[in-house]
Amino acid sequence: MRKLFVAVVLTLLVSSATATTIGTEAVSVDLESSEVNIELHVEELTSSRLTYFTYKEIEDLSVTVDGKELDCQVYSSESNNQISCETSAKNNFTAHISYSSPDLVRYNGNTREFSLEENFIRPTRNYTLTVLLPRGDILAPSDGNASVQPSNAEISTDGQRISVKWSENPELGTSSDHKITYQGTQGGNRILELLGALVVISLILLAGYFGIRKLREEDLDSVYEKLEDDEREVIELLRDNEGSMLQKDLVSQMDYSKAKISGTVSSLVEKEVVRKEKEGRSNRVSIRKNYRF
Repeated sequence: MRKLFVAVVLTLLVSSATATTIGTEAVSVDLESSEVNIELHVEELTSSRLTYFTYKEIEDLSVTVDGKELDCQVYSSESNNQISCETSAKNNFTAHISYSSPDLVRYNGNTREFSLEENFIRPTRNYTLTVLLPRGDILAPSDGNASVQPSNAEISTDGQRISVKWSENPELGTSSDHKITYQGTQGGNRILELLGALVVISLILLAGYFGIRKLREEDLDSVYEKLEDDEREVIELLRDNEGSMLQKDLVSQMDYSKAKISGTVSSLVEKEVVRKEKEGRSNRVSIRKNYRF
């Protein structure tokens, strides 16, 4: 009831103040990298500010219109977070909004739950939500309920990751609740743990025979030759900065998009060449200790 009241109030305020009309709103969520990307096609904006509301926490925000970064602020309240950006664009333009969020997933025993509520406070002709599960995770029923709600979603997979997509033509003043319940593949996790343990034991034995410093240098060089070009560029930049940098600094110093850097870092994490840890509003990316030089 409280969220419905908030939605009604926001509808009255935003509609009367901006008269914004949205042609399409395409939201994509990557549960592996905790990143949210939104493509917003605006047919008409009668205000000098573009606004966007979400119930999720916002970190590492980036908003562009026609490739130009906008000056934006985030205003938080008990009910939602508002992104507000100064723009001179008025008609038929596309805004790209991206941010990371630490509260995308809720853990419940052996299962995980993603949920997202969208309140349509402005006329929106078409809305899509695409959610990409972490690599290897599968859909799982929870408490007898369907694992995907609403059930009219399109579910597909590329063999490694499952994708869930909803499409709708919402009416002004309505809201949509989307939920996915999923879990990891336990057998695969045990195999990875076993392989990880064998690797650690092998490194300890080899280090005692060859010498720790020489082993680390040779191992890093051996792995380096097997990396993709973009992965090598990330490793070189980390080397030049004592083996550790914030992910946002990687984005600012490399000629790749934020999404591209995120995917490259995730690939290096999967290959166990680097580790990624939360630090402030970004992530710290570091070459793993067994590859120090």
